[in-house]
Amino acid sequence: MIKDASMKHQVTGNRKDTSGRHKASFDRKKRKKSSGNVRETTEAIFIALLAALVLRAFVVQAFRIPTGSMKDTLLVGDFLLVNKFVYGVRTPDSIPFVNAQIPFFRLPAFKQPRNGDVVVFKYPKDETLDYTKRCIGVAGETIEIRDNDVFINGEPEGEKVKLGQNWDPEEARYVELTRTTTPFGKSYVVRHYADSHESFHLPPLLIPKAGMTIRVNFHTMAKYGDLIKDYEGVNASVRNDKLYIDGNPVSEYTFKHNYYFMMGDNRDNSSDSRVWGMLPEQNVVGEALLIYFSWNKASEYWNLLESVRWPRILSLIR
Repeated sequence: MIKDASMKHQVTGNRKDTSGRHKASFDRKKRKKSSGNVRETTEAIFIALLAALVLRAFVVQAFRIPTGSMKDTLLVGDFLLVNKFVYGVRTPDSIPFVNAQIPFFRLPAFKQPRNGDVVVFKYPKDETLDYTKRCIGVAGETIEIRDNDVFINGEPEGEKVKLGQNWDPEEARYVELTRTTTPFGKSYVVRHYADSHESFHLPPLLIPKAGMTIRVNFHTMAKYGDLIKDYEGVNASVRNDKLYIDGNPVSEYTFKHNYYFMMGDNRDNSSDSRVWGMLPEQNVVGEALLIYFSWNKASEYWNLLESVRWPRILSLIR
């Protein structure tokens, strides 16, 4: 009887040992599965972030409108999606967070900026800033401004229809609105201060185009000297209205790049090509597509629902 009890105890013990081994094996599998899930989740997040960074760098990017220079097309507090692909992707030119500049290049474009396009670009005087303006003149065209009216190749900017006056509470003055419909199929509203008696004039200006050759003299250096020196990628200097390339005086110059003339729709309150000159092609970032969100930052913060400009959300930019 004692022998049988011992054997029974031995069998029971073996069963307990087997159960322990099964439990340990199950725990290992559970930990391994849990570890696998964490790894899969981490990989998924990493891939999603990488995809988002690639899309932001090469396809589409979000921008915010900080000023009223493009009223009423774009308002302060509008958030835009910008197509960076259509004009040819410009690769990043700086390392994030440290702002260290690195060489960049541009991929082939599907199209060039056209008359009336709303373009996001790097401000030529400070390329850490992004500006948004309307392209009024493209490479090879001649632009002229007479008494605030724009002419392209001698023809009016577009057909104009007066829309009357509105009070702008942000600028505390009345503005006169004019619907401008261009021969290029664009239609937008231009603003001027109703009580302004100032007029802007710009003599005919030929916008440089790649392959265009100019004679170098007093007049051409006044118009194009800084463009050649700052953006053409040549060792150029201007002294006494003469152009020097690699230290040697030249009598003519052939442009390597295209340039554009940019203006804000809020014509009397816009820092644009009338102030800082023509936009080099290399500074173009992309074409503004749509407003994905908009809010009036001047509204009361506690009343978020009323501060959102609901009708502007998901509206196309024209």
